[in-house]
Amino acid sequence: MKRPNSNNVLNPVLICSIFILLTGIFGIYGLVGIYQNGLFISIILVGTSILNILILWLRKNNERGLINGLLWLLLSNLFILLVTHELFKYGGIPLRGISYLSIYCHFLKGIKKKIVINRTEADSLKASLIEEYNQKMEKQLSNMQLKQESIIVSNQYDTMTTAYNKKAILEVLNSLLSLVKKPMSVLMIDIDNFKQINDTYGHIVGDNCIKNVVDIMQNSVRKADYIGRYGGDEFLVVLPNTSSDEAKSIAEKLRTKIIQQSDYNITISVGIACYPEDGNKTTELIEKADKGLYASKRKGKNSVCYIK
Repeated sequence: MKRPNSNNVLNPVLICSIFILLTGIFGIYGLVGIYQNGLFISIILVGTSILNILILWLRKNNERGLINGLLWLLLSNLFILLVTHELFKYGGIPLRGISYLSIYCHFLKGIKKKIVINRTEADSLKASLIEEYNQKMEKQLSNMQLKQESIIVSNQYDTMTTAYNKKAILEVLNSLLSLVKKPMSVLMIDIDNFKQINDTYGHIVGDNCIKNVVDIMQNSVRKADYIGRYGGDEFLVVLPNTSSDEAKSIAEKLRTKIIQQSDYNITISVGIACYPEDGNKTTELIEKADKGLYASKRKGKNSVCYIK
């Protein structure tokens, strides 16, 4: 339980003491008698000092400075009461001044202590508010960064698979054609009989088949290669630093792995185009790879075709 503040203890006592003092003085001596009866005032002050000291001591408050001041006040009044010689009675005045100074210093010290406590609490609150503000700002910046990254991802990648979307894969191909002047190949891939899969098993199964094909291709191509979803069940694979013969080998590897690892007996048809022999523009390479893809379809599907 929190102990009462020194002011909360002292104020009622002083008020009661003052009322007792004033009642006694005015009731017994009247207004004029106040100036003629210093002895009575000293008695009242002695009683008041003893009462305050006892209350503070019994409550065990850490009010040593105040108790010391009251002791000096008690001593000064006892000095005035007990010393009979009129000249020596004035010796109580310095003692009373010491008591007032002690009480004043006590309250001044308490005020300074309160100011220090309030300042410390204010600094702590300020630091807490700054920390809370910084945490909120960091959280907002983190959320903004995540949103930006999400926007970038949504602009580059297909929403259903982890492959590039059509716009992004074409930008990759354009960049490579403009920056890298080395042999390069592209594969145009189409899932065979995909409409039949949708009609037979439903579109959810069809979507899972597309994801499955993308996973197999990503695990089969090199790290430097790029896979993009060109259309519904069509994919464009960009193979940097790859000749036509190497492209055929990679395409056959993809075709075989999809047969072995895919669900629902999926097969693919592949058309190949190579830079620079088949063109030096994106549209030319896409058109040439498309022709190879349709040639694979005409051959009976599940095949790879490169038209020279």
